[in-house]
Amino acid sequence: MFKQIVSFIFFILLSATICNGLLMEVLNGDFSFIIDDKKYTASVNRVYVGSQEIKDLVVPSKVEFLNRKYTVNLIHDYAFEDSIGRIRSIKIPKTLDSVNENLESLRILFINNIIVKYSE
Repeated sequence: MFKQIVSFIFFILLSATICNGLLMEVLNGDFSFIIDDKKYTASVNRVYVGSQEIKDLVVPSKVEFLNRKYTVNLIHDYAFEDSIGRIRSIKIPKTLDSVNENLESLRILFINNIIVKYSE
């Protein structure tokens, strides 16, 4: 058992060294973000809206964590699955990358009649 624990810790340290960066989940307002410390980017992992709430959301273009700023470039297509019926509208930043996962996230919002606007 002790060998397994030591092996696990060694593997984690080795992985962090090889990757030369860390991925961390950070809660910020109504969102949780996955922070990529190597690329200085953040992706929306989950959207949190209380069960008795209907909200208008604003996805920030930057997230600050430990005195560093990370550009929000992605909204995971599963980010809305727990709160889709409780979102009235959402403003998204112009910093999002043109990738299929962002397009899928927008498609999910549109088919659920959620108003989508771009932040200024």
